[in-house]
Amino acid sequence: MPGTQTAPLASEIFIVAWRTPSGYTFGMKTAISIPDELFESAERLIAKLKVSRSRLYCRAIAEFVARHDEDVVTQQMDQALREMEAPYEEFSKEASRQVLRREEW
Repeated sequence: MPGTQTAPLASEIFIVAWRTPSGYTFGMKTAISIPDELFESAERLIAKLKVSRSRLYCRAIAEFVARHDEDVVTQQMDQALREMEAPYEEFSKEASRQVLRREEW
C-alpha cells in the first residue's frame, strides 16, 4: 500500500557515514538489501574469517567485478598462458628447428 512502511528485513543493511578524519573508515558508503539467507551466510563467514562486514562485502564485490571485467579476465588468462608456456618455449623452438631441418625446401 502506498505510504505504508514495513519493518526492514534483517538483511537490510543501512550504513550511514561521511568522509571525516574522525571516522574509522573512508570511502563510499552504501545501503543494500539482500535475502535473509544470504545475509545469514555472510554473517557466519564474517565470524569464521574474523573480518568486518565491510571488509567481506568489499572483497566479494571486488572479486565479482574482477571476474566480469573483460580486461582483467584477459590479463589473467594471458598471464596463465605465459606461465604455462615458459617451460616449454625453448623445447618448442628446438623441435620446430629440427622438423624444418629435415624438410626439403
